[in-house]
Formats: sequence, structure tokens, C-alpha cells
Amino acid sequence: MKKLVLVIVYFTALVLSVNALSIGVGGEFGSRSAHDYYDNNAYKVGRLGFYAFIGGHFLETNLGFKSYTLDYDPVYEFSYNYFYFGLKLKLPLRISERIRIFPLAGVDYSFFTSGKMDGRTFPRGDFRDDTPDFFSFNLGFGTDIFLNKIFFLRGEFNYAFPSSFGVDRDMYNYFIRESMRGPVFKLAIGLKVF
Repeated sequence: MKKLVLVIVYFTALVLSVNALSIGVGGEFGSRSAHDYYDNNAYKVGRLGFYAFIGGHFLETNLGFKSYTLDYDPVYEFSYNYFYFGLKLKLPLRISERIRIFPLAGVDYSFFTSGKMDGRTFPRGDFRDDTPDFFSFNLGFGTDIFLNKIFFLRGEFNYAFPSSFGVDRDMYNYFIRESMRGPVFKLAIGLKVF
């Protein structure tokens, strides 16, 4: 039922935002150091992914794939992959004919697909039964630079805040949730349809 509601919200936002339709594809990356409060150790988190977006002037939907790598020396090094879709509210401000900046706020739902530990890949259900799916809240800003009247380049900086709603608070899920927190940089190319 929860997934059905998310799909309905997703397509409703798409329909409501077609006053100035644009589509695009891009990549995302992030890296940060984090701290394990259980063992008082530092670890590194990397994020890579790709995504597509479609939306209008104020609302935009996106879907994509992201992979996190967690390097916790010397004990753990594992990665996990998520498919996600989200909804973003933005407020574009025209700086010039070719440049628009926008603050943004959004929510993503990330669905665990697979993980890798000790060189072995595990599909969903075989990795760990309790590997969580997540909602993340995002705040940030972006800019669109129009190359001509149709094509534009987009850069975004977001800070992701994963929700702990419905997540067990064991050490493993703590690592997963905390590694999703942090800065995300996105670069894309887009096409203004109308």
C-alpha cells in the first residue's frame, strides 16, 4: 500500500508540473568522513550514481540508482546499492537570460537492491534481511545554465538527511543510515520540452 501511495504521488506531481516541461539525465557523487559512536572510530563514505529527471517550473520528479561504499578500516569494507525516486520543490530565480538559480527541498525513497561484502555480491534478501529502505529529506540549491533555448546544464548541491522512521537501531543499520547523510553533488544535462 505504501508503494502504491508513493507511485500515485509521483505521477500526480508529474501531471501538476507540466506548465514548463523539462527532462534530463545526470550523475551524482559525494564523499565524506564520518564517525562511529559505537567504537569511536572514523570511517569514509563514498557515493556514486546516475539519475533522470522530469518536471516543471516548481515541481520535479527524479529516479535513479546510487551506490554507497563504506570503508571502515580495518574491519569492514562493503558497498550497497539503491534504486530511488523522489519529488523536489524548487523556486527558480532568473539571474539573466541564460542563468537560473533555485533553492530546493525534496524527499527521496531509496529501495535497497544489492550489497557487496568481502568481494561477494548479494541480491536483496540474501545480503541481510533487515537492510532498510529509506526516506531521505534533501535541502540545497542549484543552477541551470542554458546553452541555447532548448538545452541546459544543471549543477546541484544537496544535503541529504535520512529518516530513521521504521529503522532498527542496531549497529549495521546505523552505518547504513549515517552513510546516506551528507553532501551530494549533481551534474546533468537537460532539455526544455516546452
